[in-house]
Amino acid sequence: MQVFPILLKNQKLPRETILNCRLVNKWTKTSVDQAIYQQQPDGITDCRFESLENIQTFIARTEGFVGNPFITKRAVIWSVGFYHVIMQGMQLVLDILHRFGHELWDLDVDLFISAPQPFMLTLIRVLNCVPNIRSLRIEFPTIEKDDESWAEFAGQATLPALENLTELTVDIGETHGRYIPVPSSFVRPVLLAYGDQLTRLNLGCFVFRGDPWEAFLFPNLRYLAVNFDSHRRPRTTEVCNNIKKLVCPNLKILELCGSVIFTADTFLVFNAFRDSLIKLCIDGRLRLTTNIFQVDPLDIQEFPKLVLLTTTVGENSFLWNFFRNLFPNLEDLRILKWKINVDKKVSAYGRRKFFEIFPRLKRLTLMDEETESWVVEFTRESFN
Repeated sequence: MQVFPILLKNQKLPRETILNCRLVNKWTKTSVDQAIYQQQPDGITDCRFESLENIQTFIARTEGFVGNPFITKRAVIWSVGFYHVIMQGMQLVLDILHRFGHELWDLDVDLFISAPQPFMLTLIRVLNCVPNIRSLRIEFPTIEKDDESWAEFAGQATLPALENLTELTVDIGETHGRYIPVPSSFVRPVLLAYGDQLTRLNLGCFVFRGDPWEAFLFPNLRYLAVNFDSHRRPRTTEVCNNIKKLVCPNLKILELCGSVIFTADTFLVFNAFRDSLIKLCIDGRLRLTTNIFQVDPLDIQEFPKLVLLTTTVGENSFLWNFFRNLFPNLEDLRILKWKINVDKKVSAYGRRKFFEIFPRLKRLTLMDEETESWVVEFTRESFN
């Protein structure tokens, strides 16, 4: 079973050769598929349905084809153009998915349809064709005004069961001028439909805007990311209050990324998951406010399991005295910096300070965000 991963990793096999290998028998098909999904060598790309031309090309190439044409088990549906062109292209895509959709594991759906009923009906038709997907990304559109018909239609939508789905990402298209996100109530049926089975969830902060949420239970969720880098970002308090309504008893990793404003409300977000968190990431262009001191002292309690913290907080920030009480069991600290000379990112004094305030700290790592690489690592032994 190891021969195919080795071949794919060390050689650039032609696409035709890989397809032919998959058709030999069930054993080789399983072996090749696993190798492709793990290695994804050069020349093996996702199937992208972006225009009538490439959709028609795909149909022509798969005419009479027996087997799985999705080499990486992943497809991207990205519709663009005038409404009638989108609908024509989508019908062709649906024809493809009726034939081969059961082979997909990952699906990315980006529909430029701003009317609620056509958007949701098209989404439902697509999802009905992909019963075996494990990972799904949906990009919701922007609209010209806060149209209540979106919210009204949301309650009528019936999404298909996707028993293998464990990873979900909900994004929103870029807003321009007068355009705004769809109402958050339209996204909630998606979370309700699949929340029980999700282990990974990635949401734009726009999802949490609007009226106060009811409690959402995600019993199996291990990873949650919320992106604050969104056009027309809702008020931080509003967003944070709704994030706290997520009930995730087994959450291990929380990432707050984008343009995060660190306030008392932000603290109360990750504090809501204090008992189970192992890893916390506060990424992006973090801005601090003295509002953090408005936190009720009764809420400042230890995170008993948290061992890894990733943050953009500078070495001289007042927050470290705050963090030292929260994270007494911290073992791995990763600091993100931007366009600063590596040798000057954290002074020798600062490095020693971190090992002193976190008694269990084993490793301090600095990351150059510009190159997205971990460039300097210090261990406790190097300061003893």
